[in-house]
Amino acid sequence: MSTNALEKFQNHTEMEISVLEAMLEDNSLIDECRLSQKHFTYSKHKELYKTICELHDKEIDINPQMIIGHSDLEINDVMKVMSHGSLTSNFDFYQRKMFDFVEIEEMRKLAARFLTETEQKNTSDASERFINRVLKTSEEKVVSKETFQQKLLTRVDKHASMKVDGMSGVDTGWDKFNNFTDGWQAGDLIIVGGRPGMGKTAWTLDSMRRGAERDLNGTYRGKYYSAEMPEGQCIDRWIAGQSMLPVACMKNPNRFLPLYDKKEDLQPGTAFAKYQIAIGKMSELPLEISEEKDLRMIKADMRKEVKNNPDKKHVFMIDHISHINVDGMTEDLVKFAEVVRELKHTAVQLDVPIILLVQLNRGNTNREDKRPTMADIRACGEIEQVADMIIMPHRESYYDNEMKGERYQEMEIIVDKYRNGRAGTYHMMFDSVTNTFHDKE
Repeated sequence: MSTNALEKFQNHTEMEISVLEAMLEDNSLIDECRLSQKHFTYSKHKELYKTICELHDKEIDINPQMIIGHSDLEINDVMKVMSHGSLTSNFDFYQRKMFDFVEIEEMRKLAARFLTETEQKNTSDASERFINRVLKTSEEKVVSKETFQQKLLTRVDKHASMKVDGMSGVDTGWDKFNNFTDGWQAGDLIIVGGRPGMGKTAWTLDSMRRGAERDLNGTYRGKYYSAEMPEGQCIDRWIAGQSMLPVACMKNPNRFLPLYDKKEDLQPGTAFAKYQIAIGKMSELPLEISEEKDLRMIKADMRKEVKNNPDKKHVFMIDHISHINVDGMTEDLVKFAEVVRELKHTAVQLDVPIILLVQLNRGNTNREDKRPTMADIRACGEIEQVADMIIMPHRESYYDNEMKGERYQEMEIIVDKYRNGRAGTYHMMFDSVTNTFHDKE
């Protein structure tokens, strides 16, 4: 062991003695201590810590005689600690230093283990395990032990800082839906479920575009992970919504926009001018899109987005769960459960709303009332339990061949679960030509 390494361990031993001496001098600090035996590297210090805690739990007076009588320690071991000269007022500092030392040592061991595991073969699951182990180690750090009154005051201060005319969450894109939800809430996992072609992708894409467009304070930032549809087609929908031109024209604007002018009896070039204006506006919107399908990479990308843009109000949307890849998992029930748990954890950890699209089974198609419920979600058990909010867009016209061809159709946004609010149904109008949604008057 090098001289510097030896000095490092000697300094940690000093912190061990300081913590133990403070606890012996002021027994109330035993309740404040969040250390465990693993944080003591010297065997006699570990034994002393264990004995102090056991005596305290049994409400036995803690003094040198009792310690010796309930352990294998000798009087000199105890007196050496009690005469060190530590300050009880520095207890939190000593404890924090011990946490830092052990945390770094554990990370060094994890890094060495990771290097050994990947020496012959580089695998993504090895890096995922390494990151998760490091995060778990970091979560054991000392946190302030606030009383309920202190936590209540912190919450009230946050309430007081909220603007009367603002929202607590991220803009959904529609005023009436914002009134219903107060925006997408940070830390929430929001599920949007629907049958294929019902409009869940169109609704979430329009929500993100409108939220970005309405951003007046420069705080919004949205990223859409399109695991099913090519990102070019998603961008086409955004352009169509921004320009209010038919989505179908975006397949080949050079060909179809002039035809649209003729069909609508417009001046030649009118549609293309709207298209160009929309492109200009879209280029300035705080939007990102990705075709990433790997859960591990999606989570890493979210962390990077938040880290690189700490002052933004983020919202992430993923379309959809069936196309998300999880290493080593192929069975849908197991995979879906892992995805929702991991995304909920990520939402809380990053303090952002995450919106996940899911497919509904065919259960509602066999009922007279076609409105979906949570029971219609594929592999609904874990999703229903973990999700903070479950939204299911529903159009009666979807099941009516005559109404299905109409441009404007009523859309019910069924909020079947809302952990922090009131469930209910919100009515909108769907423009099937531009794939946009509007508040119903």
